[in-house]
Amino acid sequence: MLYMLLGVLVLVALLAFGFYLHIQKLIASAPKPGPQTVSATQATTLEWQPQLAAVGSITAVRGVDVTTEIAGLVRSIEFKSGQEAKAGAVLVQLNADSDIAQLHSLQAAAELSATVVKRDQAQLEVQAIAQAQFFQVRHRMHQIFRARAYMAYGPGQDFRHLRFLHRARISRAIAIDDETQRT
Repeated sequence: MLYMLLGVLVLVALLAFGFYLHIQKLIASAPKPGPQTVSATQATTLEWQPQLAAVGSITAVRGVDVTTEIAGLVRSIEFKSGQEAKAGAVLVQLNADSDIAQLHSLQAAAELSATVVKRDQAQLEVQAIAQAQFFQVRHRMHQIFRARAYMAYGPGQDFRHLRFLHRARISRAIAIDDETQRT
């Protein structure tokens, strides 16, 4: 048994040595690389094309994505590609025709509601209408004033000073109306 194992090991070693000699013979018979040819030419400056047509996409390293807070159709673009813009500069004009029309509508509704409140105030003083009806009309007027201020000044504004301003105007209008009625 030991002789068999020894015989197999010797056979494997002879096969490995023969394979090694075969590889060495193939490497020796491979053609040797010849000398390389080198060509030289005079270097000159040439003007490149000012433009190069290519298909692809590019991304600016120091760019800005311009977005709006509200959706709308763009009426005009107020900058050119690559132009520097200052903070607060108008870059894009949106079509605001519907917003302007809605603002005018709210202004007309505000004037009408102020007139109705003055009329109801006078009727309330002589007890011609219920106090609840007067408060309801006055509440509706304040809602219209807030909507008008929202349209005029935009979202996220603090309208508390406007509410007091409108109350002061209404109170002044009612006081003026009362004085003209007394005289």
